[in-house]
Amino acid sequence: QNQKIMKLYVVNYYEGGTPMEGKTLGVFDSLDKAKESLTQNLKELEIPEECIKTQEDEYVFWDMDDFWGGIEIQKLTLNN
Repeated sequence: QNQKIMKLYVVNYYEGGTPMEGKTLGVFDSLDKAKESLTQNLKELEIPEECIKTQEDEYVFWDMDDFWGGIEIQKLTLNN
């Protein structure tokens, strides 16, 4: 039995509020492409450096007085 395993990387965005807003920014077949998307989306939000609380390759979180949230990469493995 030939099982094909596929790895996908989902870039998710969430914004604090009531209720918390969230959306998927993209689904990629490589971690590098997903990281690129995270970086690009973060740039477009123009969040000041001092408001970024956590920044790693696969996760970023920011907190400003009226705007907080994050972008993260989730790894999915699909068995086909």
